[in-house]
Amino acid sequence: MSGFQTINGQNLYFYEYGVQAKGQLVTVDGKTYYFDPNTGEKWVNRSLTLNGTVYNFDNNGVATTKADQTTNRNQFVKGTDQEWYYYDANGKKVTGFQTINKDLYFFNEKGQQVRGGIFNLGDNYYVANKDTGAILRNAFYHDTSTGPYGNFSENIYYAGNDGAFKTGWLEVNGNRYYASDYSDDDTPKGNLYTGVINSQLFSPDGKLLTNGLYPEFKRTGENAYDLEGVYVTDTDGNIKEGPYQYDGKILGSKYSSVRQSQWSTFDEWDILNGHLYHFDSTPMTFTAPNGQKVTTNVAIATTNKSLTYRGVTFNFDAKGIDATKEKAIHFDQLQTDPSGTSYLYENGQKVTGLKTFDDVCYYFYDDGHQAKGTEVAINNNVYQFDQLTGIMTRNAFSKSYNYEGSPRFPYYPTRYYGNDGAALTGWQTINGKDYYFRDSGNLETGRFIIGDRAYNADDNGVVADRKGEPAYRNRIVYDKGDNYYYNDKGEKVTGFQEVDGKVLYFDAEGKQVLGRFVTVDNYTYYLDPKTGERYTNRSVLIDGKLYTFDKDGHVVS
Repeated sequence: MSGFQTINGQNLYFYEYGVQAKGQLVTVDGKTYYFDPNTGEKWVNRSLTLNGTVYNFDNNGVATTKADQTTNRNQFVKGTDQEWYYYDANGKKVTGFQTINKDLYFFNEKGQQVRGGIFNLGDNYYVANKDTGAILRNAFYHDTSTGPYGNFSENIYYAGNDGAFKTGWLEVNGNRYYASDYSDDDTPKGNLYTGVINSQLFSPDGKLLTNGLYPEFKRTGENAYDLEGVYVTDTDGNIKEGPYQYDGKILGSKYSSVRQSQWSTFDEWDILNGHLYHFDSTPMTFTAPNGQKVTTNVAIATTNKSLTYRGVTFNFDAKGIDATKEKAIHFDQLQTDPSGTSYLYENGQKVTGLKTFDDVCYYFYDDGHQAKGTEVAINNNVYQFDQLTGIMTRNAFSKSYNYEGSPRFPYYPTRYYGNDGAALTGWQTINGKDYYFRDSGNLETGRFIIGDRAYNADDNGVVADRKGEPAYRNRIVYDKGDNYYYNDKGEKVTGFQEVDGKVLYFDAEGKQVLGRFVTVDNYTYYLDPKTGERYTNRSVLIDGKLYTFDKDGHVVS
């Protein structure tokens, strides 16, 4: 049963599914009633003060309210629904934004106060204190969480004077920040940038880092940080491409928008602002926001020293460059487009083919773009051109830029490029050590066979004994269409040989005879066309003629 019911002379009310109303206000057809908390009987001709409001019930139990009779004025009240309300000086529940004792609060259309967490109104987001409901103003809010697998996340917001999260560029206490205007189901707009965003560097708490050398720390826990990189920035916080004077040293600084996690430390050799530099990885210590000391390597340019790169000697000056050598080899004239492709122009025309300047060679394809990080076949020789500068590799071992085999299991062979830049082949003695290179120029390592000799090379390709050893013993070897037999000394044999109980014949070159007659010491023999075995004790029709062989294989008729 449901609705109003009279039971034992008492007027009761039951909700749908038969649940009785007790100690509650119930509105039916626009009229409000109250039912006793103990018996559930409808109140008539009585008064009730609830949440600061006075209810008067007539002889039918219908309530009328008198707000001016409330006992709650200018105070917060927790209702029976466990929600908080605020009653003004007139005893009325307030709604919307309210400034109370200099703090800002928000109450919904029912007068219920918003407490705890982020909430939005229209396009704006706010955060209310979980204990008081006061809306955060003119302050940062750190929203942190840890996932089920221990993955930590943090979003930082700045609430303005009106409590709304700011977006776009903002300045707080002389520091600049950028707050995203993007939002999704998980992240409200106003989230401050941290780390490297659009090639600008921000601190873990969102400050734009300008005009200096800075570490990039990422917060990974409540009190944990990881060092992601070290960068040099300009006045706008952009990561600088170029040398940077710091503590009497020249530091290299760059950033790749493609490889977002790239460190500012370079390869040993690198190009910066069109100049070739040599960098040493030098330890430098930085302090994380939690006070932890973290040491990493930064790129320090070599100065006032001569070094050789790809067979070319550079005399680095106090600025870390060799402008004279770069000019002599036309390195300073190479024009590189944003994609990294370089060209060289002479008389306004793109250069093609091999070009040599001051004994340094480059190669330019037919469309003029420079060969870099690849091998090129020219006049049946293989040449390699450096990935960084395009300089031809000479008088050096170098691993190929192009793999052999399948993409799933690539193999990058090692070659040695001689004084003219061509990959060497065959036996070579380099710095007093013996090596062997295939016709392709690939260096042999491990055990390999040339002809009927076997050789052993270490992992670097050095062959300890160039004489080698027999490659085969007591076995038939198939090579280029013919079979050969090697005895227990590893020697290639000729004449009749007994192999696995069969008598075979090998000619003067060591090739096995199959399906032919041979004459030895004035005796004629025939060798089986499939097995090579000498025919004995049989008569066989060969080429339309019948031949008879005795027990020794001699043709007797």
